[in-house]
Amino acid sequence: MVLHHVVQVHINREDRALTDKEKAEAPDPTAPPVPAFKVGRTELLRAATYVAKVAPKRPSVPVLAGVLIQAFDGGDYRIDGFDFEQWRCYSGAGADVTTAGTVLVSAERLVKMLTNLKGDTVEIWPCDGARVALVSGTRQYMLGTMPVLDYPQVPTVGEHIGHVLLSELAEGVQRAAVAAGRDDTLPVLQGVEVQSGHDVTQDPIVGTGHRSHWLRFLTTDRYRAVEVKVPWAPIGDKEHTMLPPAAPFAEAVKAIAKDEEHDTTVTLWRGEGVFGFAVGRYRWSTRLIDGKFPNLSDIAEFSASRYALRVNMEPKPLIERSKAADVIAVRSAPIAIEVVRTDDGGHEVYVVAGSPESDDGYFIDSLPVGWVDRGTYVGDHRVFADGRFSDTRKNVVMQASGRYRVLLNSALVRGAMTAVGTPTVRLRMTDPRKPVIFEPAPGTEPEGVTLRYLLMPVRDQEGATPYVVPAADDEPQEQSGVAAMWVTAA
Repeated sequence: MVLHHVVQVHINREDRALTDKEKAEAPDPTAPPVPAFKVGRTELLRAATYVAKVAPKRPSVPVLAGVLIQAFDGGDYRIDGFDFEQWRCYSGAGADVTTAGTVLVSAERLVKMLTNLKGDTVEIWPCDGARVALVSGTRQYMLGTMPVLDYPQVPTVGEHIGHVLLSELAEGVQRAAVAAGRDDTLPVLQGVEVQSGHDVTQDPIVGTGHRSHWLRFLTTDRYRAVEVKVPWAPIGDKEHTMLPPAAPFAEAVKAIAKDEEHDTTVTLWRGEGVFGFAVGRYRWSTRLIDGKFPNLSDIAEFSASRYALRVNMEPKPLIERSKAADVIAVRSAPIAIEVVRTDDGGHEVYVVAGSPESDDGYFIDSLPVGWVDRGTYVGDHRVFADGRFSDTRKNVVMQASGRYRVLLNSALVRGAMTAVGTPTVRLRMTDPRKPVIFEPAPGTEPEGVTLRYLLMPVRDQEGATPYVVPAADDEPQEQSGVAAMWVTAA
């Protein structure tokens, strides 16, 4: 009797487990059908790779690790990824659709499987239970699915606000993103402020003004700031100011620019608290950052005539010498850029680190430059070689000894030269306590793009707080010796 009882309990348990398993694998009658279609493997891999970047590695909700694949009658298909903050979408065509439907699968596994399949095309069809098959040539994978109805509703495209060329959007966003903050405690500084506006140029003959419309991208991490302007065609007369996160914006544009033609037109749009764009087969959007971006009006101030020294140079020599100077200045001190007036009225430029009297060492090397213009005074105004005027004698920066010296973060100097990205870079300097401007030298500017990179100097005075070099080239830490003139961080 006891043996019979044990066997009976065991049988009941097996029956109950089987019933639970069958219930788990039973299709949801309210869910859409699983699609069956055939499409080019390379295109599907490109689409999945683009969309999968949104899927988090450790999602708070399991379904967010997936991508949503939809196939439609007529041969169109679509892949979406959404994590409540960022949305990516790819819309394709030309698929051989046997059954229209929707399926949710792991983003990471889908990309790996498509990478390891070797055929020209891939077929996707439903299998037994909650799985789909991926078949290409002689290889086949089976991939588990997730509940489609648990996936959040993906965003829709909002109001179109204007158009810009993909090449110019990529130029603007990627260059500006270099100076965006990485401090999670200051989310506003992690954004790139996107402003639309226009300049009016008066026609001297007709007497009427011509409007040139632009998009301006602004970023700062308190120690540097970047301003990039690109032309665009607005829809309507309304001007816009938005603050999307810089890193996701730049990553999405960079990924699309690798695939689409550079002269492709991008349509920008915005909705309630969201901003995005559409270009070709790609869609992207993100939630806007709440908060007020710092007022960088000083960029406009220093971009006009308020500078007293201009130096043109190639990026490579300065980058190489700044790295060499780090042997002395490593993690403890900035480097100095010195401009010295020679007896014959010319100028020499040096990169210096340390001091001859210091036990920590000393470094100095001359820097080849193509052109130095300090200007000459006419009355109270400084006149430059190209005929431009500066402010009054308040902006004299060469000391009585004929030497100008400014202290800069070595890593950020290299970042500035790289971010400008032109064969020749112009440095514009004024008071050593004011920002140094890095910009393309005349004639080397990217077509249609205006770029300006401002770098805050280190205070060079007795009693100044010691300067701490960032822990990594692209991650500046707290620098108490920097006069962060633009930012009042909330």
